[in-house]
Amino acid sequence: MASRASRAFSFVENTSLRGLAGSCALAGAGVVVSGLVMRQRMLREHPICQTACDQLERSEEVRRWLGAGEVSTGGVVGGYVDIQEGTAAFRIPLGRSADGGAAYAR
Repeated sequence: MASRASRAFSFVENTSLRGLAGSCALAGAGVVVSGLVMRQRMLREHPICQTACDQLERSEEVRRWLGAGEVSTGGVVGGYVDIQEGTAAFRIPLGRSADGGAAYAR
């Protein structure tokens, strides 16, 4: 155990401040990206979100409004799930509307 600690200390001791800062920034970025991926998966796999996406993709009214033959709910879903209150709010991308703007369902 002492040899691991001494190797870690010698790494810190022999590495420049810039290298240490870069290593910490890289590790921090990895943690943030992992958290965002897990959050996106949790939102996408929530039963309410899945049901809403299915209904939006099958809706003739949404197709007419978008002016498209097919509705795609792929993309980044925003929102939250409040487990204590039993509520959920989602912002689901629908693609582009007929006027070329981005379309979202809430």
